[in-house]
Amino acid sequence: MTYERRALSALELPYAQTNTISCGTFVLQGSLEVPTLAAAFQALQREFPVLAGHIAIGADGAELVAGDTDASPVFVQEQRKFTPGDVHLKLQPLHQLSGVLVVTDGDRHQTTLGVNHAVADGTHAAFLLLRLWEHYTCLIETGQAHPAARNPLPSSPSQTAQQVGVLADGPPPRGFGEIRSNGIMPTANDVGGELFDFCRVVVDESTFTRVRHHAKAAGVSVHAFVSGVITLAERRTLAGVRADAVVPMGVFSPVDLRSRFRPAIGSAAVTNFAGASRVTVNVTAASDPIAIGRAVSAQLHSDIEDTSVHRDLFGTGDHEPGTAETAAPIRISNIGLMPEPALPSNLACRDFHTSSHVDMNAVRALIALSPPGESLPALMGMHYHVMSFAGRLSIEMRGVPGSVPVRVADAIVSDILAQLHTQADAMIDLQQLAAHHGE
Repeated sequence: MTYERRALSALELPYAQTNTISCGTFVLQGSLEVPTLAAAFQALQREFPVLAGHIAIGADGAELVAGDTDASPVFVQEQRKFTPGDVHLKLQPLHQLSGVLVVTDGDRHQTTLGVNHAVADGTHAAFLLLRLWEHYTCLIETGQAHPAARNPLPSSPSQTAQQVGVLADGPPPRGFGEIRSNGIMPTANDVGGELFDFCRVVVDESTFTRVRHHAKAAGVSVHAFVSGVITLAERRTLAGVRADAVVPMGVFSPVDLRSRFRPAIGSAAVTNFAGASRVTVNVTAASDPIAIGRAVSAQLHSDIEDTSVHRDLFGTGDHEPGTAETAAPIRISNIGLMPEPALPSNLACRDFHTSSHVDMNAVRALIALSPPGESLPALMGMHYHVMSFAGRLSIEMRGVPGSVPVRVADAIVSDILAQLHTQADAMIDLQQLAAHHGE
């Protein structure tokens, strides 16, 4: 049989080389029919054959190859306790590009779809995860998966850019210049395990509702406000810096570009299609998170308007001349609202979280080969993922082991929680004051 194939683009290749796996996880409670979920995954692979594919290395370089959708998929089942972030699908890109992991503890099930980032970025992977559960529920209710046509290989970013008329030339995106950060360069010995360090802030529905109202009253989006909170928490936990010192800090905001075009680009039509906005903000320990958020938001809109975000997608210069960076920016990905999965009546969804993992052997080798004293900002600091699910706010933090001391990460989590509850309480005070004046 001849399988569809195409060359991996320069933007996709690094994810294959580092075996970066993007994971989306639903925690379910109730009666899960595991063989049916395996059948649903096979239906998903028939619909999107790239998920059954692999990376092939030939004389002309690396190629993305669609797979045999009749072959047995990577489907792993475990019985154990579980916590968010403890997901590790042992996929090898020369053989597999996707897999499902089910971890069961009593009547609770941590169900994860993992896809190599070369094939699917966060937006793409979330779409596939939701589609998996549509197939499952349809199988439970009708005995058959959703009728679906076979999809071609997803386009590369450059192919999609040509189709929609995005230009990859122009001045390079601005760099951050001199910034400060909690991120430190890990040593090869720090990277001893196979998973990223992971911690999480979850805010209940009532508190999150007040936070949203507070952001709206201040005229900023929730993402801008949370970006300000995170940046201020990072600033307050910097070691050896006076509280009143003005410190430049970089904020890096990935931007999915699919919805920026009309008609919008389908989530699964392209493997990766996100650029980024960069801004440097001057922060003291007493700065207003709303003001920080406004600065982040203003720069983001400007970068979209002048196509800096689009040029970032193609890497036409990560830095302006003379602005080489030695500190890590604060990376904040706005996942947004994650819909609840389609489920049969005997299953309930209790939680959602994301995770990712890479080939840590490659990370260790990269560190070991770096000249003494050299900093690699991509390996330093925490990457934040901000999302809402079932009315709750979730802020996930993950990073290379050793890139942020554990005590610092704990202090950041505590500061973020304190700020969010303070802002929520301030909204209660404003509502009570408004009610008092209305009497």
